[in-house]
Amino acid sequence: NVKSRPTINIQHATFQPGAKWKVHVPHKQSALLYVRRGIAAFPNTLSTITALQTATFAADGDFIDVWNVSKQNDLDVLLLTGDPLKESIAMGGPIVMNTSKEIQDAYQQLSE
Repeated sequence: NVKSRPTINIQHATFQPGAKWKVHVPHKQSALLYVRRGIAAFPNTLSTITALQTATFAADGDFIDVWNVSKQNDLDVLLLTGDPLKESIAMGGPIVMNTSKEIQDAYQQLSE
């Protein structure tokens, strides 16, 4: 069986120092912003994230406001948006699966 997955939109953007970006995210879609380089600020929450960090956004808004707070360096980001998967998540150390049984099977396969 081939399992269909929701479409994921990926946007890459680079901003000069002080630049602001207000990006539309369709209502009911989740969003993840990954900072590749620089410091991203979110004026609505007074939060910041730096290179190699992510920020996740609930599927309850329409826009994300991002600001490059640096006075000298560009901000380079990836924005991923899409419908939530609504699947269960099970974690076991560095392994993430959908069920605890899948975690056990993965560890069994690794030990063989």
